[in-house]
Amino acid sequence: MFYNYRLTFELNRMVDIYEHEFKFTILRRALESINDTKKRQFIYIIINALNNTCKAILDVCNDFSESQKKLMIDNFFEQYLKYLQRYNYFIGDIVSIFKDTYRENLQCQIFNHWNSIIEKKSDTVTEKSFLEVFDDIHESCISKYENIFVKKLGDLKNLYRAQRGKHFNNYERMIPKEEYAKKIDGILKALLLFIYVWMRKLSSTMKLLIL
Repeated sequence: MFYNYRLTFELNRMVDIYEHEFKFTILRRALESINDTKKRQFIYIIINALNNTCKAILDVCNDFSESQKKLMIDNFFEQYLKYLQRYNYFIGDIVSIFKDTYRENLQCQIFNHWNSIIEKKSDTVTEKSFLEVFDDIHESCISKYENIFVKKLGDLKNLYRAQRGKHFNNYERMIPKEEYAKKIDGILKALLLFIYVWMRKLSSTMKLLIL
């Protein structure tokens, strides 16, 4: 008979092996969200085998540098996802469950961090400017999870921004149309034409911060 706590124990062991590496703590949370006993038993078998194998390798490579260990742990994590996903017919789409759990956890962290900034405001604490708040969020969230916040402009189908006042019909505020740019004389005209061409050509490689 399989007891559900065995998977919990093995997942905790996994997190301990990798010294509470963030990816593995999220993977633990994702796998713990699965309630079906048969699926949990199947997951237990996979995680137990991977834990034993990877732990043995880490013990042998104990004198590796920190950068080498990090590369090894990153590779191990990919193996965990690979083997779990290989049996998705029996246990479900683990990669999708992991991504959803990762996103929810990150959103919760940002929300709590933002609330903590508001709650700390008092008579003895000066109010932070927008740039200070942005730097705080960047340091705590964006720089740590760049793959979520930073996207290539070419990956986005549509890009919008809000603006007060008139909408100027269909005037493209983000990327000026060439016919509008031609109406402007001198340096400004040349600058807008340059921006127009540059953004059109490099849209597939530019990075955009998503907030």
